[in-house]
Amino acid sequence: MGVKHKWVNLTAQDGSATNNPIFFYDVSAAGTAPNPWKATFAAVTAGSSPVVKSSDRQLGVYFQDDWAMNDKLTLNLGVRWDIEWNPSYLNFVTPQFVLNGLNTPDPGCAPGKPYASACAPGQTYGQSLAKGGVNPADYVAMATIDPPTPASSSRAWGSLTISPPIRGT
Repeated sequence: MGVKHKWVNLTAQDGSATNNPIFFYDVSAAGTAPNPWKATFAAVTAGSSPVVKSSDRQLGVYFQDDWAMNDKLTLNLGVRWDIEWNPSYLNFVTPQFVLNGLNTPDPGCAPGKPYASACAPGQTYGQSLAKGGVNPADYVAMATIDPPTPASSSRAWGSLTISPPIRGT
């Protein structure tokens, strides 16, 4: 029998002006072009930090026993249970700029775009995702969830509104 408990402090940086660029090359049957046609740098989202720090706590409890059946066979049998507390998913709230992005008009619905004829007037990016079978509400974490009223024709998740109602599976 045993118990393991540990604290892990994590620090990660995803994007900054000092990160190495990502290069894009043309590739054909003749080979790869010697010069890249594009170079991009990871950009920091306005209002957020590129550095993420997290304090993670882990706990494991296990029961194990060894049985020597003979000089060539030993059985190691056991059961283990683990749990983890990580601020990345405990009390997480989707940032407002993500919600704002879902509620902005879909640029793909602008006149002249390939699927503009399939768009409703004023269709948001969130509504376009819903038409494609992706329920944005499945990926939005709010501190409080406001259920839709029976007379409402839309569902509201905090400040994220999707119309028409999206049915979960």
